[in-house]
Amino acid sequence: PILPLLCDVSVAREADPGAALPREPFSHPEDARAQIALAVDYHRRSFGKAPEGLWPSEGSVSEPVLRIAHQEGLRWLATDEIVFRRSLERSGEPPARTLTLATWRECPDLALFFRDRDLSDRIGFRYAALPAERAVQDFIGALRQIGRHAEPGTVAMIALDGENPWESYPEQGVPFLRRLYQALCAEHALRP
Repeated sequence: PILPLLCDVSVAREADPGAALPREPFSHPEDARAQIALAVDYHRRSFGKAPEGLWPSEGSVSEPVLRIAHQEGLRWLATDEIVFRRSLERSGEPPARTLTLATWRECPDLALFFRDRDLSDRIGFRYAALPAERAVQDFIGALRQIGRHAEPGTVAMIALDGENPWESYPEQGVPFLRRLYQALCAEHALRP
């Protein structure tokens, strides 16, 4: 589910002030909490330990969702860099040139990762049409470019819907992924 909408459907107006909403108010943060708790429990049963973080559906977050996630024991959430930039615009803060990691003011031990949309979209939409070696060279080049302007320890988060791109890649992306991981491991300045 889209967790912010479960917490309070009126939050849709933050992104789209003209959004059509149901006539009856809908606010069920207890359902959002139950969804997160069920996910944490499922992960614990499947993998033998609780997850440390969450990429919520559609990368959708809100302050109530962050609070619930933290209360349910999560240490990080991931979303899209556009969410961060729009939040800055609404707050009147200047837009950041690059940002991949932040903390939430109400809970500094909850990390927020912002996916690099360009890098993620390269994998999700562009590289399937390129030979694997060329796509990997382009990707590593883009990471090097980010690294030239980044502080040590910068995280370049790549996040995409796992089912979407691979059907377009030759051999479901296996040659690309193998070459990519080999190249990432060979780069001393990068750590996957």
